[in-house]
Amino acid sequence: MKLCNCRLDELQNQIKEQRVIVFGVGKYFELDMKKILPEEILRAIVYAVDNGQNHSKLQILDEAVPVYQPMKLLEEKKCVILLASSLHLYEMYQQLQDMNLGEDILCYAFPLILANSIGKTDAKIEKYMKTTENSPQIERKIHSFWFSGEKKPDAYQKCIDSWKQLCPDYKIHEWNMGNYDYTKNPFMQKAIQEKKWAFASDYARLDVIYHYGGIYLDMDMELLRPINGLLGCDAFFVFDTQNDIDLAAFAAKPGNILIRKLMNLYENVEFSVDLMSQFCQPRYIRSALKDFGVELNGSMQMIEHMVFLPKHYFMPQNSILDQSSELPEETLAIHRHNGGWLGTDYRARKMTDSEKLWDLLEE
Repeated sequence: MKLCNCRLDELQNQIKEQRVIVFGVGKYFELDMKKILPEEILRAIVYAVDNGQNHSKLQILDEAVPVYQPMKLLEEKKCVILLASSLHLYEMYQQLQDMNLGEDILCYAFPLILANSIGKTDAKIEKYMKTTENSPQIERKIHSFWFSGEKKPDAYQKCIDSWKQLCPDYKIHEWNMGNYDYTKNPFMQKAIQEKKWAFASDYARLDVIYHYGGIYLDMDMELLRPINGLLGCDAFFVFDTQNDIDLAAFAAKPGNILIRKLMNLYENVEFSVDLMSQFCQPRYIRSALKDFGVELNGSMQMIEHMVFLPKHYFMPQNSILDQSSELPEETLAIHRHNGGWLGTDYRARKMTDSEKLWDLLEE
């Protein structure tokens, strides 16, 4: 078996006319892969394997494909296996290796495909940002949230200090339960009650930018350069992976229409700890962004003077691998990816697991 990797937009050509088998039928496949993979690849899936399920069915588009134990793969001579998990990737790969599968079987880990997929820039949009730099539309103020009331980690304070150093003339608004009305939205209020601070701020960040305008930054967003050059746009948003916008950093004038649409996603919806994976914000806002006309391909684009930036502007540190490649000159910040809603042990295991498999690809 050969371990492979490529960009998402290259995957279809690399596995053309091959039988595709999914290893893993959990939440990651349901909530991410089914929504991101091109239809042609989804239709090429002949069956799935999973350590926890057997003789069940997996609904893919209009087909119900069978699910078997991994030993089913011993019958295969030539196929493509897609590892479908955000965790356990290295263990899954080692399990397949121990089966001594044939050399004509290719194995791809879907999270590493996303990690390898970087969007493109656009010279016309870059020129627009340059020409509007001296006519700012977005006010020089930074909003952030700290609902827990606990002492901030030193790493967070380092990030906040970078804002003050590189944006000395910006007002910094730190919102908390004492100066922000978290009861205005039931989803946010329930998240506060459950002490799921990140989910509470998912609505709150949209709310303050919609009403007051300015820039929102997560407290684990470290600035490397001034961000004045982006303020001539009516709004800016940033990709994290090829298919997801991450609202760890965004900005807009007050009353932005897209932010209003994203806020509406949290109306008449109750937060539930059991549904945290579903409510993960980059995943939760995908459909609304697509409906607005955003192409979820990681590339620079502009809609109604709102700019959508490739990940290297603010998110060069990969959320899957926790690694940074060489930073291009356009990089303004690094999102340190605290991912507080996941839990420390989960984050550490996820990073270590993914890095082990990535290292095998680089050998």
